[in-house]
Amino acid sequence: MASFVRRAGGVLMRALQDPRTQYRRMKWRCGFTVFQPLLDGAGVYLYPKEAIARHLLYLDFESAVRRAMQDVLAPGMTFIDVGANFGVYTVLAAKLVGATGRVLAFEPSEREGKRARRAIEHNGFRNVELFRVALSNADGTISLNVCEPAYGGCNSIGTVTHEAAVGHVSHVEQVTCRTLDSFLAEKQVRRVDVMKLDVEGAEQLVLLGGKELFTGAGAPVLFCELSDWTARGLGTTAAKTWDLMVSYGYKIYSIQRSEGGYRLAQCPRAERIEYEDVLACKPAHEPLLGRMRWATVSTGAAV
Repeated sequence: MASFVRRAGGVLMRALQDPRTQYRRMKWRCGFTVFQPLLDGAGVYLYPKEAIARHLLYLDFESAVRRAMQDVLAPGMTFIDVGANFGVYTVLAAKLVGATGRVLAFEPSEREGKRARRAIEHNGFRNVELFRVALSNADGTISLNVCEPAYGGCNSIGTVTHEAAVGHVSHVEQVTCRTLDSFLAEKQVRRVDVMKLDVEGAEQLVLLGGKELFTGAGAPVLFCELSDWTARGLGTTAAKTWDLMVSYGYKIYSIQRSEGGYRLAQCPRAERIEYEDVLACKPAHEPLLGRMRWATVSTGAAV
């Protein structure tokens, strides 16, 4: 009885301190879709049982990356979101680059694409273009393994090997596949300032298909997820993606949580990278990075 009273008291205190958040959590637990603000009123819809939604509601999903991105993005910039899912970074970037900026978002899954479009329309953004396209190292069509709704963040053009989603593929979709270089040339996009790359193991393929962009004078700042959990589904490793970015002239920092929000840590290359969010930048990006609130520290290898 005493334990129940303590738990009930804790729930009540949290509800009094932040009633809107507690109300959203309660609705979501009951199976309702809820709208989650991300920045200055802009936000996304969170769908019942979806893992990323749970992390946003309860575990502060990728807070270090989102805070670092807020320091990098500015009005008028062009941002590319590769692997938009239901739109977290698309919405965040659209708000930050403003009406004079531009966001190109790529999400090949029909289900996640519809969810991203719903968020874009709800926020009234006119600076976002959403494409149902999988970026890779060749133009054509490709099979996309689409997971059950709860594991929508693990959809992949490779075998689904993320330990949380193995055995949870619901169906396969045939989707358009493009290289980043050919797509940008077709759309006459001449400048890209910042890119987020999170495509469940296919990061290396996207980088290969964007060699002209990434080795050119106007190469963007890169936010990239590296993980052997997903890379092995495409017969590669996160270290090979790391090596490719370095060969393009990028310096790589791990994005880590800290009491102040985040920090960038220089990491030596490791053969095994279970999971790492990184920021990749070039000497030309130093003025941009100068306004970031971070401390560079010496750490061990990524694990």
